[in-house]
Amino acid sequence: MTHSPFRILVVLAAAAAGCRRAPAPSATPSPLPEYVFRCPDGGAELRARYVADSVVLQLPAGTATLPLAPSGSGARYANDTLEFWEHAGAVRVAQRGRARYEGCRRVTAADGGGRTP
Repeated sequence: MTHSPFRILVVLAAAAAGCRRAPAPSATPSPLPEYVFRCPDGGAELRARYVADSVVLQLPAGTATLPLAPSGSGARYANDTLEFWEHAGAVRVAQRGRARYEGCRRVTAADGGGRTP
């Protein structure tokens, strides 16, 4: 019994028509949780969003994105001039090696997010 190429195409097309495609990914990704830290020196407020291997910081002076950096303990993110270090429940932000904010504590995940990494 031989099958014509047309018959094979019809069978394949019918099989493919019955297959469902996976839904397309959402065009708008869900927002990442934002964590709020309050500092003891004057009550400065810092905000952090952890994104893969980096953190996006909102500081009183502006916004910065820092890559993950080696750390003996805690979560440390740094570039050539700025460092954000979360360790044992406290945050330290240093600029060019000098502490700008120290002893800041997380007060909330601003938009209902979970834990920090």
